[in-house]
Amino acid sequence: MNKKKIIETYQEVAMATGLPYDEANDLFHGVRDGFDFIAYPYDESRPFAIVLHTAAKSADGSVLDKKVIKAFEKSSKSIGCLGQKNMDIRVTVQATAKNLKDAMNECLTATTAFLRANSYSPCCDLCGQQVETVALKMSGEYYHMCPDCEMKMRSDTAMKAQQTAQKKENIIGGIVGALLGSLLGALSVLILSQLGYVAALSGVIMAVCVLKGYEMLGGKLTNKAVAISVIIMILMTYFADRVDWAFILLRDGGGAEAGYNIFECYRLIPEALYREVIDRGSYIANLLILYLFVALGAVPTIRGKLKEKKEEGIITKLN
Repeated sequence: MNKKKIIETYQEVAMATGLPYDEANDLFHGVRDGFDFIAYPYDESRPFAIVLHTAAKSADGSVLDKKVIKAFEKSSKSIGCLGQKNMDIRVTVQATAKNLKDAMNECLTATTAFLRANSYSPCCDLCGQQVETVALKMSGEYYHMCPDCEMKMRSDTAMKAQQTAQKKENIIGGIVGALLGSLLGALSVLILSQLGYVAALSGVIMAVCVLKGYEMLGGKLTNKAVAISVIIMILMTYFADRVDWAFILLRDGGGAEAGYNIFECYRLIPEALYREVIDRGSYIANLLILYLFVALGAVPTIRGKLKEKKEEGIITKLN
């Protein structure tokens, strides 16, 4: 479904639920049965998987029991799951484009009734005060905050942004960190391949480990850092594929019988290709497929990380 149709569906949902749709921020925000809700798509690829987000606190400060949560989740087909972290309450809506407004209405009604039945009241996400709150978006996360917590968050965020701006990028340290992270990524590629799988999961692991390694030892994650990290991912994927073939030579190509170890089998891969012990077509095809799946995992991860960095420190008050 194209974006225009999605927005039209969202506008119908807004009219049906009473939660106005904010097209600029791609979310719904409003009050339902006394609770302040922010509702937003889980991600861009699933525009009708909506998350209902509110802040609430029980009268005695306790958290919801797992059995109680399970019973709530099973009470309606429109309810996916309920998650609680301190005062942060999130409920996922299971819906399609056709039934989204009905599913949203059902989930909102069920959620507020459930919270009231368990003696929960609206509150601030951070301090838990049961006072009037404002809805905020910061660094891609959503909050319901009292004025005092909002002021403190803005102050802390400004200070952190200033410290980050003053921090210098250590490229050498970043490269070392990325290389160390890439070893974990290469290991995931190798293990999955040995198990007979070529999965995008290995690309996600590779990207996360390399980017995190660069950021930890490099101090910053800049566009230059991403470019360096991508080069390292390409090289380490090639290395992991070679090691995979070395194990195949050792196990199935007569390497073990000839008394070779894994390191010698790795060194003998070019000769094995030349002598057609390893089929060149299969070797190239396998490498290309591996690169494809690593890209399928790594590209969205890198895009998400860059978006996260771009939004870092930006606080938006929702209408």
